[in-house]
Amino acid sequence: MNGVHDMGGMQWYGPVEYEENEPTFHEEWEARMVAMRVVVGPKPGLRPGGFRYDTEILDPVFYLGAKYYERWLAGFQSGLIERGIITPEELAERIDLYSEDPAAPVPTREDPEKAKDAVRRLTARIDAKKEDGNPQYKVGDLVRTRNIHPKGHTRMPRYVRGKQGVIARSYGARDVLDFEPGDPIFPLQPVYSVKFTMRELWGETAEPAEFLYIDLWEQHLEPVESK
Repeated sequence: MNGVHDMGGMQWYGPVEYEENEPTFHEEWEARMVAMRVVVGPKPGLRPGGFRYDTEILDPVFYLGAKYYERWLAGFQSGLIERGIITPEELAERIDLYSEDPAAPVPTREDPEKAKDAVRRLTARIDAKKEDGNPQYKVGDLVRTRNIHPKGHTRMPRYVRGKQGVIARSYGARDVLDFEPGDPIFPLQPVYSVKFTMRELWGETAEPAEFLYIDLWEQHLEPVESK
């Protein structure tokens, strides 16, 4: 979808603040947030890209003022409610509990095997190569990204739509992480690394010998006949 979250190529948001030796998590609850996403992710009714969509439809004013994992938390809560995993009453009750007594103990569950399984699934999702998927394109093919404006979540940045590039690498078929509310799960699709010139993306003011590589699914691309 076209929203405030899609900041690639946008201006006037100020400089990117760099924190030297930045830790993975600044506060303990951020790590717990990631863990919950990993554990809840495979539950029935949850589909690839769904939680990203929940984050993208947050109020733009809140989104711009919130920290990274605050956005995760807000989108995660609304997604759990929408999918019937928790109720608004249960969430409100727990918020009231800790508002009245911030020192109240947080429920914990020691399950080393489940923790190992969650780490295994997260690693496998990142590293595992799936079936070939009969790719339509091969390395060196000219392609153009489709100029689409989906209502749901897409992994294709807005600034790259309608641009021409070259297939630089094929990764095999993987889960499609685009998400449209109410649509069935997309079948596995080939994923490619597509090479774009900076001038194709940003015009003649860009450096002439620099390139950008973006990973895109086959449904994001259309062929371009070479001259």
